[in-house]
Amino acid sequence: MFTVLNDPDLPELKVCLETRVGGKSGQELLSELDPGSFFVSKGVKEDILSEDSTRVLDDKVSVKFARVKVSELGFKDIPPQVREVWSRIQSLGLSLCKMNDAIILRLKIKPSIGEVVFVATEQSARFGGIYHLFTLGQYHDSRCLSRILIHPKHKLSLDKEIIIRISEFS
Repeated sequence: MFTVLNDPDLPELKVCLETRVGGKSGQELLSELDPGSFFVSKGVKEDILSEDSTRVLDDKVSVKFARVKVSELGFKDIPPQVREVWSRIQSLGLSLCKMNDAIILRLKIKPSIGEVVFVATEQSARFGGIYHLFTLGQYHDSRCLSRILIHPKHKLSLDKEIIIRISEFS
């Protein structure tokens, strides 16, 4: 499946996952990650549980996610800053992921061994403007969901892959 964007300079974005999200609290979602198969960093747990671990954040909806390279969002030659990438995603009419999407993505997407993919989340900017970025990683038999701290002016490589929401429907 593909989603066509109105910008003629951009390629069609391929859907990497279409799934139902919402209807569960962060605590419920975290409990679905088997500790024998998944590693979840302390930072991820803190971020997700800091919301309100027992509150259901959203109604259940179907969402299409795309896994794109930074260059596919229209950046050429010069690596953009993280905040520029997030702004570009939104200016294209696409959406940043919700915090709990990271857990669902971790359950359903398996990057290659040693590969790390960013999850572009809307709650990224935190204290002092530092971004909290969730990453999906695969290390031998363990699937990792981690958080890195990154300055919004940090530049992302043009071939860095990120996951974004491209559509949502009931």
